[in-house]
Amino acid sequence: MTRELDAAIAKPEGAMASNWLPRTSAFVGRFAEAHEQFRRSIAATSEANLAETSGLFSAQDAEAHAVVGQCTDARNEAAATIRASRDNATLASAGRALAWCGAAADASNLVADLTHRFPDAILTTHLVQPVIAAAVAVRSARPADALKLLEPVRRFDHSPVAEFWPAYLRGEALRSLGRHAEAAKEFRSIVDHRGEMPDSPLYPLAHLGLARALASTGERVGARQAYLTLLMIWKDADPDLKPVKEARLELARLPQ
Repeated sequence: MTRELDAAIAKPEGAMASNWLPRTSAFVGRFAEAHEQFRRSIAATSEANLAETSGLFSAQDAEAHAVVGQCTDARNEAAATIRASRDNATLASAGRALAWCGAAADASNLVADLTHRFPDAILTTHLVQPVIAAAVAVRSARPADALKLLEPVRRFDHSPVAEFWPAYLRGEALRSLGRHAEAAKEFRSIVDHRGEMPDSPLYPLAHLGLARALASTGERVGARQAYLTLLMIWKDADPDLKPVKEARLELARLPQ
């Protein structure tokens, strides 16, 4: 991986590959390290006059913080992102970060902007916008609304643009409704398709969602394995990472 990254960065357009390393760090749970690496990648793309790419990398940093509950950082980075660039992909990522961190008004404003500026972009109108709205609904304790928003999105579930969000949000919504067996299927659809987005931090988190869903259905063996898989992926994660602490505690409490 280091060899390929070095070769890519050495090319004239190499700054566009500078987010590979921070995305990999976030995937294995090293979010503090990923943040510093994202800062360097943003500086590299800015220096190369790649404003939209710089904005996207900042949004990816915000999204990485958001999914593990580091919302102060996520909101700050999302705000900086929107000031730097308002292209389609950047607003999509920033919108998900804001929505998942409970900034419903800001996220809704981004959805309105996307709707106004990209009315004919199929993936934007039929995937990105309902995903942001569904994330707002889940965080606002309206899981049934989230499921309604996400049902038409199923045909795009396995698009790389989806980045596992539709299935992840469905899983979380179903868990909150006590429909744990259905939630487990949604999380499994992520676990079984890592290649669609190999460095997404939602992939390890899907193991945590799966573990919780299985534990609630009494499938202790499967739940234990899912917890252990998460902890293996995040064996070198930041020591204060909230999902890791929760996973270890929940695994210890799981009946034998």
